[in-house]
Amino acid sequence: MARSEKQAHRIIVVGGGAGGLELVTRLGDKLGKSGTAQVTLVDRSPTHIWKPLLH
Repeated sequence: MARSEKQAHRIIVVGGGAGGLELVTRLGDKLGKSGTAQVTLVDRSPTHIWKPLLH
């Protein structure tokens, strides 16, 4: 089955720590707005605490 040129790639990032959040943000900014890719973040927690702000 040939992939349609209009169908976006699907990227899944597992882990919503600082690295995962940075990655999905950059990928989303670079590829998501143009429709080139659909970027999804999967993490067990629905929230994130940016730990450097706690110090």
